Amino acid sequence: MVISEIPRTGNYLLMATTGAETERIFEFEHDGFEFIEQAQDIEAYVDKMLGSALSRVMIEVSGGSRSW
Repeated sequence: MVISEIPRTGNYLLMATTGAETERIFEFEHDGFEFIEQAQDIEAYVDKMLGSALSRVMIEVSGGSRSW
């Protein structure tokens, strides 16, 4: 099942709905026609993406902060 297109890539985020890989999240990479596993399920994928975004924000914020 297609969850979404990944912006500015032409790739798609997919969730397997049948078979041994049911509920696993994959990125379909259109150039090489590859399915790259991203997470065990949608919850793990969201956690992974939020963790990455939060890490970037924390790095940006910490670069401009001072210890008193």
